[in-house]
Amino acid sequence: KSPYVFALFVIVVAFYMIWRLHVSRNGEKQLSMMKTLVNAFNNAYFQYKHSHHQYLTEADFPKIELTLPLLNDKVQLFAFATKINNLLCISMETALLSGWKYQLIGPAFRGKFGNKLHRGTSYLEKITVLQALIEQLPGDTLILWADAYDVIYQGKAAEFESRFLAALSQSHFNMSHAHNISIFNAEQKCSPYKNLGNIFRCEAMQGKEFVSLMGSSKAGSVKALACKLQDALLPAGSRSRKKYFNAGLSAGTLSAYAAIARNLKAAVHSLPDGCLDDQALIGWQYIHATAPILLDHSSSLFDTQALSEFRFDPSCGLFHQADRSSGRAPQPPVFPTAIHHAGSKTNYSAFRDTLMQWHFGDDGSRQAAFFANASVYVDGALRPFTEVCGPKKMR
Repeated sequence: KSPYVFALFVIVVAFYMIWRLHVSRNGEKQLSMMKTLVNAFNNAYFQYKHSHHQYLTEADFPKIELTLPLLNDKVQLFAFATKINNLLCISMETALLSGWKYQLIGPAFRGKFGNKLHRGTSYLEKITVLQALIEQLPGDTLILWADAYDVIYQGKAAEFESRFLAALSQSHFNMSHAHNISIFNAEQKCSPYKNLGNIFRCEAMQGKEFVSLMGSSKAGSVKALACKLQDALLPAGSRSRKKYFNAGLSAGTLSAYAAIARNLKAAVHSLPDGCLDDQALIGWQYIHATAPILLDHSSSLFDTQALSEFRFDPSCGLFHQADRSSGRAPQPPVFPTAIHHAGSKTNYSAFRDTLMQWHFGDDGSRQAAFFANASVYVDGALRPFTEVCGPKKMR
């Protein structure tokens, strides 16, 4: 029952797997044996975590006191992070180039969320901050809620509201309810969970039929139940490869997010560590329609870099996906407002560099002057960008 006994069990299983793989001559037997052992480990790990976890209560969620400016912008951009680093500053730079008033929330609350809320993940911190936004700002405020460390912005922020409404209209949504809907990033890769380091079944929520997270959407492997359910939700007639939910980018009114937040707060009280993941919890709301959520299958607002090939159009200074019409009539390029570099950051800084080159060319002094005069909001306070992202942060 102690952590040391569990650690010894893990070591013994690992050595056993290595030994069996070494002596076995049959590849299929090797694979079957590994899957059996992994599933056994998953179940054992879940039982251990389930028995040792102290479940969260309402008292574990601190009251976040925020004083936010009520900007006149039709859309307000918010991101959550407790630490400012190079990845965040790259994202900020591209947002400023696109005309956004970037609002970062989190640095002032670093270390104040409590061990239970912070342990192993920041997902519950994000939920707490989202709840604070809902309580602070009017319900009809349209926001773009984004990951902080891996989003590239492009185009014009002033066009986002019209593009958001156009995306709703194209989805044949009842526009009289536009204030109650949110649109989330869709991606080609099915990842029901962000935190794949905790590979045990979240049986407290999904039930025993939820297939192991070792499953994927690739042919010949076992699909996770969440992936199968999302396959069925792709609109009829759609040829989009972007079928799966991603929580890293979304937009909607705070009234729409209020329904999501209520469901999140209700769910986390009965879930052990590892299930506390916005990708899973909000994705489950999308699958079962317990909150008003649409996916941007056409990538008209949001796109993801994973499993995608992008081209840069120098005539307008925007990235778009390479055409994959495969014999069908060529499709016109779609230029998303934001590109989510979830997972690999291989091309993340290169996207920023390309946008910088298009805006400023080789005129370093003009680029320096632009950012010297730029400002961002940090926990509600307007601060110079060069103060927030100085030379040390941009290394």
